[in-house]
Amino acid sequence: MVHLHWWVEKVGETGILPADNTKLGILERHYVINEIKTKKLGDRLDRITAPHVFMSLRLQPTFGLRQEGCIKFQPHYADHGDQISINGSWAKGGRNRMGSITTPAACGAG
Repeated sequence: MVHLHWWVEKVGETGILPADNTKLGILERHYVINEIKTKKLGDRLDRITAPHVFMSLRLQPTFGLRQEGCIKFQPHYADHGDQISINGSWAKGGRNRMGSITTPAACGAG
């Protein structure tokens, strides 16, 4: 709609579109903030037999990674003892990151 409003302004026909989009049947946007979008697998995680998929899914809550980052995760690159290194090509925003391993779960004991 922004493009249409811009165009009608440029051609001098601002009256053909109402200023309020709701008059065109377009509802106002409602932004949801502070909504937790994580899904708990619970005991279903134990039914996964592929070891790489299993570990990938365990990475998500343990290190707060996104699904794509977990799929692309390479332990030989990321493991630095008490820290993990996240390659920018795995992460949102394309930035390299370092994360401290601070919990037993992150050490593989959880």
